[in-house]
Order: sequence, then C-alpha cells, then structure tokens
Amino acid sequence: MSDQQLSHAIHKASDAIEAQERQQGSKQVKKDSLGVNPVVVFFAMLLVYGWVSYDVFIDNAHEAKQDLHQGAVNFFSRSDEAIQQFYHSTGTLPSHMPNALVHSLVSYEVLGDTAYTLTGRYPPFDVMVVRDVTQPLDEATLSRLLMGHETD
Repeated sequence: MSDQQLSHAIHKASDAIEAQERQQGSKQVKKDSLGVNPVVVFFAMLLVYGWVSYDVFIDNAHEAKQDLHQGAVNFFSRSDEAIQQFYHSTGTLPSHMPNALVHSLVSYEVLGDTAYTLTGRYPPFDVMVVRDVTQPLDEATLSRLLMGHETD
C-alpha cells in the first residue's frame, strides 16, 4: 500500500469516525429531549393514580369500616336478644349462649341471677359488655362503646 493510499484510508476512517460521532451526538440530544417527557408523564400518571386511589380506596375503606362496625353491633344485639328470649321463656339465664351461630363470635358468661357479660372481638380489642337482663339494650350506647375502641 502506498503512502498516498494509506493517507487516503486514514482520512476516510477519520471522516467516518467524525460522522459517527455527529450521528451519536444528535441521537443523544434526541434521547435527552425525549427523556423529559416520560418523566413528566410518569409523575402526572402518579398524581392521577394517587388521586383516584385516594378517592376510590379511601371511600371503600370507610364504607367497609362502617359495615364492620354495624356487623359488630348486630352480633352483640343478636346475642342479647337470644339471652333475653331464653330468660323470658324460662325465668333464668341460660348456662351457655342459646344461639350457636352467635356463640362462635360472641362469648357469654353468667355473673348473677340477672347479670351477664357478652365479650366479642372488635379489632384490635376484645370488648366486654356487662348486661342486666331486666334492662333493654340501647344499641346507640353499644355503638358508641364500640366506636371508642376504634384505632382511628
């Protein structure tokens, strides 16, 4: 290979390298300018997701909490009703919870001739209600008692 051919090959290689560097530089600029848009889109989508999840999930969680509370009040009320019915039909308190379904969720203990306790799990606590069979159960008071044990 002659000096002129070698010089021409070197210039050709140098030109090719410069062209490749220019091409990579323009691609880098394009990548940088496009890199901002996906980040902005990501944060916009994150804000939308946060807004939607707060609006949907928080409302649903609040409704679920209310349903749990009302269910707990109903279980205590059903327990009390079963004991009241037994007492009015026999004149004595039952030795065990008359309603087997409620018994699995609310425990019962006799304290005296007309006094008894109902104990149930109301997360995160066990709640005990002391009752007298001669007094009606006030569901509003029971509801306030259970609300006092909520963690929020």
